[in-house]
Amino acid sequence: TISRNFEWRNPVILFESTLKLSEGKEGLKDTRVHFNLGTAYLNNGLYDKAIIEFNEALKGLAFPRCKRAHYQLAFAYLAKSSYKEAEDELLKAIEADPNYISAYYLLGNLYKKEGDIDKAKEAWQKLIKIKALYPKDEVLIKKVKELLDSR
Repeated sequence: TISRNFEWRNPVILFESTLKLSEGKEGLKDTRVHFNLGTAYLNNGLYDKAIIEFNEALKGLAFPRCKRAHYQLAFAYLAKSSYKEAEDELLKAIEADPNYISAYYLLGNLYKKEGDIDKAKEAWQKLIKIKALYPKDEVLIKKVKELLDSR
């Protein structure tokens, strides 16, 4: 219908309405909706709402499938300058996947922002030892190598 087409154009409205339709129904589908709604909130600068949705998604995600939710949650905390919470979530993402290049990159940037250059370098050193599986990872590794070489 025409009204549903409007919902499909706006991820926040789409996932909020999907969540309402799935109320009372448990399972992975609900978890995905919470994750996608959290991502939509994050992309729209609604960080407090994003944090709530990612935490809801984490309730339904078994270890280690939770890495992306922890990573996205870290982004929301970083946007709110809640650095300790962001660090905790990044460490959980790395625990879930020790080869999570993006998490090491963000963790290094977090430490750099806090002025802890030694910890930043440590995170980045771990990152460059990981074999890249995706082009995005190759870009991050190259960036970090340039950063480390310039210091």
